[in-house]
Amino acid sequence: MDVFRKILKWALVILIVLSLICTIIGFFLSRQYRPILAKTLKKAVLSSSKGLYHLEFEDLDIRPLLGKVSLLNVKLIADTNVYKQLQREENAPQTIYTIKIEFIQIRGINQWNYFQNKTLAIENIIIHRPHVKILKNQLVVQKKNHIKKDLYDIISPIFKETVVSSIKATEGSVFYELINTKSQKSYLKANNFSLLVDGLRLNKPSEEDTSRLFYSDNIRFIVNHYQLRLPDSLNTIKFDQLQLSTQDSSILVTNFNLQPRFEQYLYAKAAGKQTDRLDLKIDSSNVRGIHFRTLLFDEKLIIEQADFSGLQLYAFRDKRVPMKNEKAKVLVHELLKNTTFPILVQYATIRNSRVDYEEFAPKGISPGTIFFSSLNAQFKNITNNESAEQKNMLVNVSSYFMGVGELKTEFIFPISKSDHTFRVTGSLGRMDLRVVNKAVESLAMVKLKTGRVNHLDFDIKANNIRSSIKMKFLYSNLVVTVLDPETGEKKGLASTLLNALILDSDNPLTGKAPRKANATFARNQQKQIFNFLWKTLYQGIKRSIGIDQEDENKLKKLSDKYAKKSRQKNKTERKREQKLKRAQYDL
Repeated sequence: MDVFRKILKWALVILIVLSLICTIIGFFLSRQYRPILAKTLKKAVLSSSKGLYHLEFEDLDIRPLLGKVSLLNVKLIADTNVYKQLQREENAPQTIYTIKIEFIQIRGINQWNYFQNKTLAIENIIIHRPHVKILKNQLVVQKKNHIKKDLYDIISPIFKETVVSSIKATEGSVFYELINTKSQKSYLKANNFSLLVDGLRLNKPSEEDTSRLFYSDNIRFIVNHYQLRLPDSLNTIKFDQLQLSTQDSSILVTNFNLQPRFEQYLYAKAAGKQTDRLDLKIDSSNVRGIHFRTLLFDEKLIIEQADFSGLQLYAFRDKRVPMKNEKAKVLVHELLKNTTFPILVQYATIRNSRVDYEEFAPKGISPGTIFFSSLNAQFKNITNNESAEQKNMLVNVSSYFMGVGELKTEFIFPISKSDHTFRVTGSLGRMDLRVVNKAVESLAMVKLKTGRVNHLDFDIKANNIRSSIKMKFLYSNLVVTVLDPETGEKKGLASTLLNALILDSDNPLTGKAPRKANATFARNQQKQIFNFLWKTLYQGIKRSIGIDQEDENKLKKLSDKYAKKSRQKNKTERKREQKLKRAQYDL
């Protein structure tokens, strides 16, 4: 037993002495190698960047026996004088970086690998609070024979191979500025991001490996609680979290929100013109099959599938605010075709969603509202590639109009830039027409007393200027009440004349074949596609219920006549009230 205690005692003494010796050696090596390593790092950065970048740091701590290196307050800064000189020589890169890092810790450095075969092997790198500024200036001219050095070419004189098991960056921020060839500036900013890199391996074979992006098995980029005020100062973009994974080729965004900064009746005034106020929320946006390599190196966006769940769009327009004389608006699908940036979204869906549109008419008493609930949509072959095998973009939408009428619609848009004719077909199932009073009472100054849709089919062909529609609208027991635009009260005589002399109460009428309507509509060039289609449908509905252009003119004259009488009546009543007030004052 005594022998065992003596052995244990001496073992502990030897271990303590060895630990002290290692600590002293480590401290001595740290003191000896710190200035050498600092000088080597700074020289390597300066040399590899041709003097463009220089490295600064406040403190460097080396623990060679533990394979650990720490740097405090690190800065990578571009020399503006050198950059201007490179620009004059047409050798300057279009992208420059400014990086500031509060703290870097490198752990598990295998020094023997370096001495044996010049391999840098590291277990993990921790980067705390990196702040990155990126400026890409497409106006910077480069020589035609300008050769871009890849990362391996830069570091190969120092390391034949670099292997890092994991890299973790936390509490970071990035600011990206792009100056395009037209001198237009755009910005992107992200705060509170995390970056996780797994399995980084940089060697000669890795340059040819297209299966790994940026020499890594996986890169995960996470942004939490993001908020960005858009350049128009009218709207803010927010989301709870964004997750990007290069291994899964995916981006997942939760609780996205395009949020107006002004309430609905102040928004157009803040914009200085009549415009749509959009409040958009999406519970989950899942984009998969993103070709990151193609996007970053070939500048082409290819997405295999995108799914948007729980989308809610509330749109409001106050037509009491004057319009501005603006240029003609290009329809959405034409914008895509004219985009120089190649885009392909093979398949996309919208599920369990809802769209509300509210409008305050110029002389309205209150806003009118329509909505589409239980909305689901499928998008196929959304692209601007004219050489694609499929020559059309397809969109299929199903929803319940005003929550009750089953509405199915198909959109067919040609991909060819020379073909501007698109087609929209659809059908509406059975519904009580009185549910649309929320819209027509304010927007058309009529009220549907009774009426029922039995079935409605439509076929629209349109281009950027004009549309034509074929419609078969089967309905029954249609009775309409005309409302006074000044007071919102019923116009008895006008209602009687409209129902008795103009409108057809049923389609088909007793003993007759169902009527089919044909109509055309000239697009307002300042309005977008949804306004264009709605006005086209409205023309078809009017023709279907028996209102032709001559009837419209009669109704307008009748409405103007009643409006004039109403104004005269109100004027007479105001004068009577003023006389009564003066008489009471004299007494």
